[in-house]
This record gives sequence, C-alpha cells and structure tokens, in this order.
Amino acid sequence: MDKTSILIVEDEFLVAEDIRMYLEDSGYNVVGSVGRADQAVQMTRDLRPSIVLMDVKLEEDGDGISAARRILESTGIPVIFLTAYADRATLERAKQVRPAGYLTKPVKAEALYSTIEIALYNNAVKRHGEDRDDQWSLFRFLFSESMSPVLIVDEHNRTVVDANEIFLEETGFERAKLLGKSTLTLADWNSRDHVNALLALFEQTEAEQEVNVRTVTGELRAYRCAARQMTLGKQRFRLLQFLESAT
Repeated sequence: MDKTSILIVEDEFLVAEDIRMYLEDSGYNVVGSVGRADQAVQMTRDLRPSIVLMDVKLEEDGDGISAARRILESTGIPVIFLTAYADRATLERAKQVRPAGYLTKPVKAEALYSTIEIALYNNAVKRHGEDRDDQWSLFRFLFSESMSPVLIVDEHNRTVVDANEIFLEETGFERAKLLGKSTLTLADWNSRDHVNALLALFEQTEAEQEVNVRTVTGELRAYRCAARQMTLGKQRFRLLQFLESAT
C-alpha cells in the first residue's frame, strides 16, 4: 500500500518537527517541510502530495491563506489549515478558501490523524463524484490510500463484503473467516447504545457514530466510524471507515 504523502508548511521549526514526527509515527510519508508561501506552492505543484498542512500565518512572504488558494486553484490538492488564535477577519478569509479541515496549535496526534483521514475520504468522494460507473474505483482508492481500517458491507443483509489489510491487522480476523459475517457480530453486545450506534450507520446515505468493534479475541476497540452508501449497478454497499475515537 502506498503511503499517503504530506507536505508541511509551517515557519516555526519546532512545531513543524513535532508534526513531522507525529505523521511519520502514524505511517504517513512527509515529502517536505517548508516555511514560505512561494515554496509551498511550488513544492505542491512539483511533488503532488496527497494533503498539504498549511499554517494560516506565515511570517516571510505572504500568508498561508493566499498560498492555499493558489494551491487549490492550480492543483486541487486538499489543504488543512493549522491555526493558533486568529482574529475574526482572518478566520473569515480562511473559510472562503474552503479548506479540507482545521487543526488548532499545539496540534494533538489524535486530531491530526482523524482530520487527515476525513480529508482524504471527502476528497476521494469529491474526485469520483456520484457517477455509478466510478463507484468501485472509489472503494479501491479508499482501500489503497486510507491509513485507517475500512469495511465494505452489503447494504441489504449487512454482511461483510471486503476488508482492507489495516482492519484485518487491528482486529486479528482472517479475511476468509470475516467475509460473509454480519456486521452485528462485531458489535459490543454489552452496551445497547453501541449496538444502536452501529445500526444507525445504515439509516442515512452518510452517517457518523462512535462505536465499539469486537476483535477476534473479544477485545473491544473504540472508533469513530464514518459510513457512506454507494451503488454498483443494482446493488447497494456501505463503506465503513474506522477512525480513532474522539472519546
């Protein structure tokens, strides 16, 4: 599986180093770290990273908001803003660029991971659009790009159709023994609320819930699960992406 590539744009060296270490420890590929807006734009065009992490305020040659706008207009690569305290006018300018997410400094590893994964997911959906002929390529893209566990589930009977390698590693299941299982066998049956949360993932076209997943040994792992319905021909599937729990 190719690693997700990330460009860091941050003019405080120690902050950039902390972020780089968080990213590499999580399995991401940091392709560069720069502190100037013009460098950020040029490196994004040259290296084509999956995501750009952009400090809103850069001291040298223009702010991160202008650089993000240029990156989005010229490459379409998603940008996540890094922000400390900012005045209302700056935040309003940042919102107009429509970034893929925001992270408040000092950045926490858990928030960094989940924000990147959600940005990748949303960008994949945006790129592939709603064209039914392209839905399976979206599934495969998320399998190859996501650093988090992913399941594909049959919408009608809610059985597992496929699982990426990360899901298998984190839960201990063998693919052959997992395929065809009901998703309810993975639920936390000690908590009715968690069972209901898992069922709620199938009630709307898109949904997000805090859930517990039962591993092959019976251990419970907490996740924030993002679900999306997709259609292939006449058959409907549900893609479940398991992110680190916010709790």
